[in-house]
Amino acid sequence: MMGGPLPERDTVQLPLPLKPHRVEVRATGWRVDGVHEDQTADDDLQLSREQRVPQKGEAVLEPEVLPPFVQITRELQIGLKWQVSTVVQRLTPATAAALLEVPLLPGESVSTPLLQEQSPLVLTAAKGLPYSERWILNVSTLWHAELVGIPQIHAQDSGGVRRPEWQPWPGEQVRVTLTRPVAVPGQSLTIDAVLLEQSPGQRASDATLELRLRASRGGQHTVRLPPGAQLQGLTTDGASLPIRPDGDKVTFPVHPGAQVTRLSLRQSGGMTTRFSSALVDLGAPAVNSTMVMKIGADRWVLLVGGPRQG
Repeated sequence: MMGGPLPERDTVQLPLPLKPHRVEVRATGWRVDGVHEDQTADDDLQLSREQRVPQKGEAVLEPEVLPPFVQITRELQIGLKWQVSTVVQRLTPATAAALLEVPLLPGESVSTPLLQEQSPLVLTAAKGLPYSERWILNVSTLWHAELVGIPQIHAQDSGGVRRPEWQPWPGEQVRVTLTRPVAVPGQSLTIDAVLLEQSPGQRASDATLELRLRASRGGQHTVRLPPGAQLQGLTTDGASLPIRPDGDKVTFPVHPGAQVTRLSLRQSGGMTTRFSSALVDLGAPAVNSTMVMKIGADRWVLLVGGPRQG
């Protein structure tokens, strides 16, 4: 025996995965299809509510299928390319197919997700149509957005990223004004530290110049060597670079971020009674400068001149 409440509908499908040998039906107010005279049953039983004949003058509520209602979610990606993704989700039961016309945003393409770049971008919820709208705005750091209109229901996503979201009523509007931030004038390269090590010999002097750089954009940087110095080696982050000096100028590539560039130099003239360190034009202001002089064991330092020791 089976028992239980039935849902509020006129037709109920009852599948029988394990077909019983005999089925006996006792139903009041319902018609049961799928049971034969010999009390065998099909794979599915269908229960149909019997329509009661109303009495004269009696008001009867007849069930009707709800018209289709959907939610349209538009997610706008504002970056190097402007794109829009539109998702249509049906909120009412899918009892029948629905035909819906979804208007495009100004500048939206049908065949591609691209959105024409235009500011201000105006979002307006339609009136009198069987759907509600939801707007999500993702703006990269390349753009600055000013929002005017209805308040946001969410300002950030779960990761703390600014991601405004709206659920407008029909006729409500949001105006998004997008501008590219203007670059602040100033230098794009910083020399965080300089290390110059010199080892004077009897006929020549070897030196190593190490530069710790930080750059906001890629490019090239040039340093000027002391007179008569020859470039012996050039590396960046341990990788060897081709040596292409232009007279006393040495130009090497700089990538965005931090890097360590090392130059190996050889200068004619060895240790004398009075020895001066090499003068290198770094091509940019620098901080945290360190100079190391390696004197052989056969020499005594009697007098030192120059900046104070650090």
